[in-house]
Amino acid sequence: MPTLTRREKTAMRITFCAQRLAVQQGYDHFTLDELAQQAGVSRRTLFNYFPGKLDAVLGARPGLPQDATETFLSGGPHGELLGDLGELVCALLTVWGPLTREQWTTMRDCLITNPRVFKAAIERFDDIAKTMTGLVEERSGLPRDQACVALSVIKGVFGSALDQFVERPDDRSLDTIVRDHLQVARDLLSIR
Repeated sequence: MPTLTRREKTAMRITFCAQRLAVQQGYDHFTLDELAQQAGVSRRTLFNYFPGKLDAVLGARPGLPQDATETFLSGGPHGELLGDLGELVCALLTVWGPLTREQWTTMRDCLITNPRVFKAAIERFDDIAKTMTGLVEERSGLPRDQACVALSVIKGVFGSALDQFVERPDDRSLDTIVRDHLQVARDLLSIR
């Protein structure tokens, strides 16, 4: 897990406060002044971190960690495409730092209750998905449509893992639940 800089921690705090306000009041019904106050920063500081309200709610654009990408492209870490793709997703989760269950719940609720935010998040996710699909193609030599199927399996696994993490909390981390759900998917796909 990478250590976050002060700037990254502040950006995360701003985003979490923006998401919480969007859940409580609706995206269109809170002001940047309210966000600045909730986050404990000046309005001017908000714009040093994010160009606008939507960007503040969505947070920093995550990129795939270079080391995890290189490991994936070299056939690791396990030598099995879906498992390794799952590990790449787990590595992506670390980009945001150690998010709490409350933060994941707020993020999910923000997307569910604010269609404009949801649409923008989907666009961002599609960018990451295209990158990951390209990595699957590069690593495996699979045609694009098959690489898309592999990524769709991972999307489903992540969605079910996030639902369990938020709705039926236990002591496991989100990445552990992702790995557990991936094993369930493997088992289901091997049933004859």
